[in-house]
Amino acid sequence: MANNSSALDHLGLRKRGLVLTGLGLVLAYFGYYYPLTSAQQHEQSVLLSAVAGIMAPFSIGLGLVLLILGERYAPIFGTHKQPTVLGWLMMGTMFLIGVICYFLLRAHLRSQGYGF
Repeated sequence: MANNSSALDHLGLRKRGLVLTGLGLVLAYFGYYYPLTSAQQHEQSVLLSAVAGIMAPFSIGLGLVLLILGERYAPIFGTHKQPTVLGWLMMGTMFLIGVICYFLLRAHLRSQGYGF
């Protein structure tokens, strides 16, 4: 018999939200803070991660929603198998914010003389 449960199934939604928010903060460090401080210190090259830059706002946003709403999340946003329209809008908005922030950071670093 196959076990279809994930490693986070034993955690409640608020704890999952805390984990996602923490992951988002780590991604924000590597996706935004580290490249900006490297450029500010005039380092030879700057490491820029599209995945970290795009996923940081997504993880932080979803994590905060889960942390704040807890079990009330599912009726409002749906489940991962069947999200509501509001759930799709929130996910799309968080992803779009991540894409915009990443390209703004990339444009800023290019204006500082770094090429990608």
